[in-house]
Amino acid sequence: MANLCKLIKHTVLGATIGPFTALFLTIIFFGTMGGSTGRRRWLGIVIRQSLPDGQVRLPARIVAERRVNPWDFLLVEVDDAGLDQHIKTLQTNMVADDEWYAHYFWQNELKVVFRDARFDVTLDRNTWESVIRYGLAMGIPREQLDFKPATRREALQFFGLSADR
Repeated sequence: MANLCKLIKHTVLGATIGPFTALFLTIIFFGTMGGSTGRRRWLGIVIRQSLPDGQVRLPARIVAERRVNPWDFLLVEVDDAGLDQHIKTLQTNMVADDEWYAHYFWQNELKVVFRDARFDVTLDRNTWESVIRYGLAMGIPREQLDFKPATRREALQFFGLSADR
């Protein structure tokens, strides 16, 4: 982090800036990336029944589980660097006897993943038209295409987790 401060201090638009401005810019930079590691941590909702025999062999950390008959919801956490591989593994392993989707969220970004398609949209429902149209064409009922929970707060509430997690 000290090296990044030095780099920012000496190279912001070719101008030299002071140490406090450099520290401020460093905090802003890391804050936009989702933490001090500089990596975003996506939360995702995966239905256990969408996986063969309900087995979870995904490159992700399972944060919580909740049963809402007849489905078992998994809250997973995936680093930004591993998200694409996680999604490819999920798509390869989704059962083919029914249509399923999973969704992942970070701040205002939303990724909806079907076995044969992936949509990168935002939490703004106006961006969901193509996702909903695809889901309906796959036979998924409209009321199930709500992509909830889709924020950290909603996920913590849905899974009964404390906010200091």
